[in-house]
Amino acid sequence: MREQAGWSGDRRRVAARAAVLAAALVAAGLLAGTVAVPLLEQAGVGAARLVRLAYAPLCHQNPERSFAIGGSAQAVCARCSGLYLGGAAALLVAGFGLFPRSARPRAVWLGLLAMPNVVDALCAAAGLPSLPNLPRLVVAAPFGFVAGRFLAVAIEEIAARPLAARRGSPAASAPGPGSRSAPRTGFGSPGQPAGAPPARAE
Repeated sequence: MREQAGWSGDRRRVAARAAVLAAALVAAGLLAGTVAVPLLEQAGVGAARLVRLAYAPLCHQNPERSFAIGGSAQAVCARCSGLYLGGAAALLVAGFGLFPRSARPRAVWLGLLAMPNVVDALCAAAGLPSLPNLPRLVVAAPFGFVAGRFLAVAIEEIAARPLAARRGSPAASAPGPGSRSAPRTGFGSPGQPAGAPPARAE
């Protein structure tokens, strides 16, 4: 039984890491796509416009707040680039099991790291001086890293849940061959013959 339990634990860890690595590949693909769009536009690829439009719901895509690659703006702004970079890095670290098991993310970290980004966004919206593109990326990357760590924890728990639920299946709670229980032959108390009237209490 111990060997079987250890094997199931290893299987859960492998499934969780595989799921996190898959999410890391998706995040890395999104980040690479933001850089590929201006390069494809310069090469005259018509599909580059469609890819840029696909990022539009995720970012304002203001060229003044985006990095320029070869004269064309990146598909997302500098802040979103930092979020993608930090999130992808956290997912990769978690996927390879490099986070200590005791290092659980805390919501207070997310709140503290979000504050500079919120203040900078409000300043920009109000027309006040805001951060240049490179500092904006540097400020957003740690927030994206912690958010990616939260996402990795959630993915690990979801990926391991189906295997863990099998331990609580009805088959696991069925009585074993060595257990004893009084047989029920019909209605009434255990061991009472079928059709016999219930015993009166005296």
